[in-house]
Amino acid sequence: MPVSPVGNGLVIRAQAYRTSLGVIGSGLFWLVGALSAMTGWMLIANWRHTRRRMQAQQALMAETNFRRAMENSMLTGMRALDMHGRITYVNAAFCQMTGWSEAELVGRTPPFPYWPEEDRELLAARLDDEIHGRTVQGGFQVRVKRKDGSLFDARLYVSPLIDARGHQTGWMTSMTDITEPTRIREQLQASHERFTTVLEALDASVSVAPPGSEEILFANKLYRLWFGGQATGHWAWWRKPA
Repeated sequence: MPVSPVGNGLVIRAQAYRTSLGVIGSGLFWLVGALSAMTGWMLIANWRHTRRRMQAQQALMAETNFRRAMENSMLTGMRALDMHGRITYVNAAFCQMTGWSEAELVGRTPPFPYWPEEDRELLAARLDDEIHGRTVQGGFQVRVKRKDGSLFDARLYVSPLIDARGHQTGWMTSMTDITEPTRIREQLQASHERFTTVLEALDASVSVAPPGSEEILFANKLYRLWFGGQATGHWAWWRKPA
């Protein structure tokens, strides 16, 4: 190509070179596009996973707070032991009954601080039965020592502690303070004995039977002397023939 107006003495020659093939260029474009799309999808998926995780964490916290509130409002003491007899959990009611804090009880091994010194052998045998599964369905009664040294009567109920996979990880024990019911039962027993003593000392024969029944529930000494073996049981001999 001649260059004017310099003249025909100067000529520029140009030659074009292809920098890349069309297949490679389009492939890199689609690769970058696919990577960008995957990055965007991963960001969205990560955001959704994080959101679900936060919701699950909030639900777990709410459930934990709810269960903790229920445990703190219970009047029954709860204690968890592992398979070796170590305390792994106590609730607020258990701490209030014994006077010992959770930090003072969790992790302790027998003999426990709330065991009376004179009952340690008996309680150790009870604990051995508990760990080896030799539990009583109706529970058993023991004496428990508070931190201030005072004693109270309690009834313990033991059940196995099962995890989510169905494996036993320990034992859960519920403890109920039965000091007041025991005191009332003893008072009723003493009152019954006094009442029986008074009836036995009377100079008249006395028998007790429920209305409409032929069963005699009680007969004093004079009544038994008069009627012999018929003082208890049926008393049809007393009824007049129709």
